[in-house]
Amino acid sequence: MVNGKSKLQNQRGATFIEIIIYISLLGIFLGIVIPLLTGGKDTATVNLEVTQMRSSLDRIDNRYFGEPITDDLDNEQMIDGKLIAASYRTSGSSIIYNQFDGLVEVNGVSENGLTWSTEGIPSDVCVEFVQQGRQLGFLDVAVGGTSLQYSQTNVSDITDACVGAAGTSDTVDIVFTRPNA
Repeated sequence: MVNGKSKLQNQRGATFIEIIIYISLLGIFLGIVIPLLTGGKDTATVNLEVTQMRSSLDRIDNRYFGEPITDDLDNEQMIDGKLIAASYRTSGSSIIYNQFDGLVEVNGVSENGLTWSTEGIPSDVCVEFVQQGRQLGFLDVAVGGTSLQYSQTNVSDITDACVGAAGTSDTVDIVFTRPNA
């Protein structure tokens, strides 16, 4: 006993103020952690999308090795020829969905080139997605209505294009163009 009081008498529950402070700190912590975790998920999805695009482009290159890609290459031919990556979902004879559940449209252009249009890319990963597309052999990219050439583009140009394309939308449409061989 200290000063005539037992240890039990010195212990008390949390006050209302302490509980409010605890809840506030927990809210701040969750407000920081949840967006970080969500961003990590989006980054992983971007990486998966780029990997699937690379796999599909490799299959196209292997199919058309030594011969020009014709301008009749389209989604139906991609699906029928099993040229799209396995994790892409398809519906019907010519619909391909990307990892973000947006539509993908692949079209051949004369002289061995192609365009890869992808819709529904979240605006918060647009810059990362366009940057990674540079590694896939594309020469040009159009973000919304803004056309860019990778050889003359820097990150701030891509950021400006993504911000402009997003406007009031949560998603962005992107068209990659691969050069003729």
